[in-house]
Amino acid sequence: MSIITAKNYHRALKLPPNYSFFLFGPRGVGKTTLINQVLPKKNTLTLNLLDNELEYQLSTDKGAFRQILNSLPPHINWVYVDEIQKIPSLLDEIHHNLESNKKINFALTGSSARKLKSGQANLLAGRAFTLNLYPLSITELGADFHLNQALQFGTLPKIFDFDHDLDKRAFLTAYVNTYLTEEIIAEGLTRKLHAFKNFLKVAAFNNGEILSFNNIAQDTGVSARSIKSYYEILEDTLLGFRLYPYKKSIRKKQREKPKFYFFDTGIVRALQGLSSIELAPGTTEYGRAFEHFIINEIIRENSYRQADFTLSYFATNHSEVDLIIEKPSGETILIEIKSTSHVRPNHLTTLRSLLPSIPHSRGVVVCRELHKRQAQDNLLICPWQKLISEIF
Repeated sequence: MSIITAKNYHRALKLPPNYSFFLFGPRGVGKTTLINQVLPKKNTLTLNLLDNELEYQLSTDKGAFRQILNSLPPHINWVYVDEIQKIPSLLDEIHHNLESNKKINFALTGSSARKLKSGQANLLAGRAFTLNLYPLSITELGADFHLNQALQFGTLPKIFDFDHDLDKRAFLTAYVNTYLTEEIIAEGLTRKLHAFKNFLKVAAFNNGEILSFNNIAQDTGVSARSIKSYYEILEDTLLGFRLYPYKKSIRKKQREKPKFYFFDTGIVRALQGLSSIELAPGTTEYGRAFEHFIINEIIRENSYRQADFTLSYFATNHSEVDLIIEKPSGETILIEIKSTSHVRPNHLTTLRSLLPSIPHSRGVVVCRELHKRQAQDNLLICPWQKLISEIF
């Protein structure tokens, strides 16, 4: 079966052909497109819980879902339930069906894990894989990938339907206004719309920074406890993730709080209200966007390849390493992300000081240079285009 989007981008995520699965990801990353193109349409029943009438029927009539399953014609062997988090109780019936009916598999998609977690939903006890889908990656976009466009507008699939920057900005503005605010409120995740909107903008400006709930609370005028819950909402709705500090001791006093990154660079620019301002190489803003994109890219590849890398960062009061990758093989890779087109000796100082303290480690400086070059035996300067093949 061909796994392509409307513009023929091959998705790196492989869906199981004969086993039920959850597919999670924020709205707009292409979950429905991927499902519709992979599952055989003539053998698939689709139940979209964004359909208000269907949602009402299945949520108020507890027997309706079982009746639908019991009435399936013989040629149906897949049931696709979109936005499963809207009615977590359906999972009990799905679990029962999986135990009694070996012929039917379920594809269950969602843009939020919050209700599933909070409601202690039945996650099918290993009878379904759990997969994540992200915006398009460098590998998936191939020759259509352009770094500056990705930093400015992100890589949500819909972005590539537009030829003009004005339309891309309009899409991102609509996305943050409708999904990141009203739809989150509609899900009942928070009732304080104005406070949450203020938080989103402040959180965007703090993207990639070490979290301080107290500082953000002062900037937004709400309690630190509320800020903590707002970040939990962002994680549970798959809009971002925390990057935790490196846990192993290397005889240096390390920062102990996590960083937070949104799932897409374009979303950050839109939340900041800066998507109309072009990012210029050499600026602080460009460097932060470059770091953000590279980390997101590694997160995506780690998930799709099921590489089981442990990701963290290292920071003291005087030095920082943007990303540390611990591989199951025992190798540790320290990654510095520099948007410069010419890496200088002072860019290597932190890696050179830390590498001797970490066994089986090597360092990589990701940058915009044109060619790889070995700065020393265990320290590589690597163009961003070659990073994925270098570390995976």
